[in-house]
Amino acid sequence: MKNLIISTGILTLICCAPLQAQESEEAMPDVWTLQACFDYAHDHSITLQQNRLSIEESSVNTKEAKAQLFPSFDFSTSHNYGNYPWPTVPGRATTSTPAPTT
Repeated sequence: MKNLIISTGILTLICCAPLQAQESEEAMPDVWTLQACFDYAHDHSITLQQNRLSIEESSVNTKEAKAQLFPSFDFSTSHNYGNYPWPTVPGRATTSTPAPTT
């Protein structure tokens, strides 16, 4: 019985949470005038928002195309160092020149 009450409470909280999230941050006017309707439609039009993003994208593409006109300069270098000791032979020196034979 206790599990049923807890489950019902959790289910109620989960169902009511989205209702509070749907409230808008903007205050909606109590009375909608024709100008208020136009302003709201202008601010929330998906087509206008897509067009604004398209203009921004075009601007970025233009800047990228202009940047490609400049010459590019690439430079790279590398260096490897191997520390391999000379093989040692008993009775011989470990230098790069051969030891004199007697």
